[in-house]
Amino acid sequence: MTTIESSHQKLSAERARLQAALSTLGLSRQDGAAKPWRGDQTTAVAPSPVAIVQPKSSDEVMTTVQWARRHRVPLATFSSGAGPHARGLTTGEPTVLLDLSGLRRIIDVDECDAMAIVEPGVTFAMLDARLASLGLRAYRPLMPRANKSVIASLLEREPQLNAHAHWDVLDPFGAGEIVFGTGELFRTGSAAIAGTMSEQMAAGVRFLTAYGPAGTDFLRVLQGAQGTLGIVTWAAIQCERTPAVERAYFIADNSPARLTQLLAWMHWRRLGNAAFLANGQQLASLMKPGATGVADLAVRLPRWAIWLRIGHGGSEFPQEQFDCELEELQQQAAEYGLKVEPALAGMPADALGQVLQAEPKDLYQNRLLCAHRSVFCLQQLDRVEALVSAAQAVLAQRGWSATQLSVYVQPRLQGRNAHVEFILPHAPADAARASELAERLAHALQAAGGFFSRPYGPWAPMAYAKHLALQPYLRQTKALFDPDRILSPGRLCY
Repeated sequence: MTTIESSHQKLSAERARLQAALSTLGLSRQDGAAKPWRGDQTTAVAPSPVAIVQPKSSDEVMTTVQWARRHRVPLATFSSGAGPHARGLTTGEPTVLLDLSGLRRIIDVDECDAMAIVEPGVTFAMLDARLASLGLRAYRPLMPRANKSVIASLLEREPQLNAHAHWDVLDPFGAGEIVFGTGELFRTGSAAIAGTMSEQMAAGVRFLTAYGPAGTDFLRVLQGAQGTLGIVTWAAIQCERTPAVERAYFIADNSPARLTQLLAWMHWRRLGNAAFLANGQQLASLMKPGATGVADLAVRLPRWAIWLRIGHGGSEFPQEQFDCELEELQQQAAEYGLKVEPALAGMPADALGQVLQAEPKDLYQNRLLCAHRSVFCLQQLDRVEALVSAAQAVLAQRGWSATQLSVYVQPRLQGRNAHVEFILPHAPADAARASELAERLAHALQAAGGFFSRPYGPWAPMAYAKHLALQPYLRQTKALFDPDRILSPGRLCY
């Protein structure tokens, strides 16, 4: 018998064992051949999950995890009932998927404290619809797809447009509820006291994160863990108060150097309630829904531009505050030889702002050529230009047109660092070539100083190889929270 035949037999036997175990679970499930879990960033051929389990409550999530421990069943989670996903969700072995999209309650909204308590199936559109009448809105990443889970976005540490409100890596998380791989239920922050949620709310508890030198908040451990340690069943989310006066602007240049300096200054001065830097290709991809529109607009836009939004509200003089902030920004931009403009190439900055508040059904990165690969890392703003140069060199070496490269730079943590993302649009037929290029690009970015705090797929071994001393501690963490290794086994270095 060949090695391949033996491997197929083992996989078939394992799938049969899991199917038999499923008969004892007693929860709603569907055939794993349905593919809401697949993503266009999946490069390997992975087996379909054995089944998709659809819990409707925290208790059912806990029941499923406890069942998985007893039967040694690998579990992976996702929060959107349908794709497209940026990345696939399989683990390369027979797996049962946990579909959390049925947990879609907005449990409570506190207008006074600007906080909402949501379950993992709640999307940005659902949350904003509930918040609108209260003068609130969700803090958002860039252009989340229509069915993107708010909690999943925060757990993945997707960068927010509002870096001025990003004081801590946990923001805007408050307290939350977790089912660990042990099957135990745990509440974090101020929710980690006696009583049910209803009893705590009746007593006036605000579900905040833990602070202070003795404060421990395990949501921090789950952020970036890609579902390998626990499952969040609800979380309190800090929300943004909708400004009374709000306008958006562009500041353009032919290179990122002066723009990154200005961005750093803006965040030092706390100017603007949202801002990011992008090249022309990226701006066109955000603004136009079709391939022709993206290509036409990209050639008319400047090579680089900051998009920023200034907003004020909740005070007696919002217009006066807005005017002072805009004037200070215009003066500083002029010192860099730059100009604050309401539109570029006939594209109003306010129009882009409206687009960013909507959720497309598709992934905006696919608009030009129907598919894409992306590579992203963290770096300080003053080193962004070096990463751009490294990326362009890789593209030139591989014969890839630099004009197809989209670049998105999102300041984080009050501008202390930035998410730097390179997006490679490609035709579906070029998937293998694009994947190979993306892997080379990741190595080049790491060599240029990029830090991969969210390593996916082939980046994970590369990122953790640079931190060998850390790996034993990560494995100990896995053993503590998921001793039977049932949650997304093999996805990270442990």
